[in-house]
Amino acid sequence: MRILASGVLALIALPAVAGTPTDARMAERLAALESRVAQLESSSARVDPQFSSKAQVSGNWHRCKQGMSRAEVQSLLGRPMVVPQSLRDAAKLYHGSEVWLYRTQAKLGPGYVIFRDDKLVECAIPQFHSA
Repeated sequence: MRILASGVLALIALPAVAGTPTDARMAERLAALESRVAQLESSSARVDPQFSSKAQVSGNWHRCKQGMSRAEVQSLLGRPMVVPQSLRDAAKLYHGSEVWLYRTQAKLGPGYVIFRDDKLVECAIPQFHSA
């Protein structure tokens, strides 16, 4: 019976001896993780992938000219936001067309550009201020 009781106690104590973290170590790891999450959240709050910082400048929109390439427009306005499927389908009505959307952080109305045959054909400046 003593052997059985000793064996049970050894099995119960085995995880503690085998490197199970102590409360202090768990608290340390938790604090480190909370710090990392806070850091990631604060950096992601500064950069919203839906908003190109270049597209937030009205002067950049005024420099858009018909005939510009996709690369020139992207250099001027930055990366567009994801274009909804309905707009992609509508653009396909015109062979070789592509629509790029840009939102403003004021959320007053998106701007867009339309390419046809790899050249800019239309540039609609977003609404930057309420009327």
